[in-house]
Amino acid sequence: MKNLSFVALQTVVLVLSLIASIAFASAESSGKFDSLEGRTQIEAAGSAYYDSYNGFDFYTSATGIHYILPHFGIGGVASLSQNSYDKVWNFGVGPSLEYFIPVSERGQIIFQGRAMVSAAFTSSSNLTVGARAGYRSFVSDDIALSVTLGTDWYRDIVTGSPFRAGNMNMRFGFSLFF
Repeated sequence: MKNLSFVALQTVVLVLSLIASIAFASAESSGKFDSLEGRTQIEAAGSAYYDSYNGFDFYTSATGIHYILPHFGIGGVASLSQNSYDKVWNFGVGPSLEYFIPVSERGQIIFQGRAMVSAAFTSSSNLTVGARAGYRSFVSDDIALSVTLGTDWYRDIVTGSPFRAGNMNMRFGFSLFF
């Protein structure tokens, strides 16, 4: 079980990265990607990292977001993950949201949130709540690359256990905009 100081450290790092992102984003931007209102984003993202408790973990997700305001969109996410500790594959689905701050002609600071219900193919079911912050750069009018830092909090639905934090991880994404 993770100790409280490790969870506190994760939370502090995430909050500091959000504050730094907002401070960095105070610069004016005049790019054509300042508003995405009315556009739809399809993102494929993934990460592979070493978890000191579970071993080598793999995670991938597909997210669909429709921007209902110039800087804010809502949608859904589907994920697939596995950890090396118990070799269990997990599948999850749920709502997601995204907010961005334009910082350059083609760059944005992004904030993502989601809540998912995930089920292991062999055992438990979890409620997962996640938060991420990062940077997205448009390489063309309809294609963007992103990198985010974040963590998830998990709660076993069957046992009703309290939320526990996952490890901080970096995720890389590829997005198409329509």
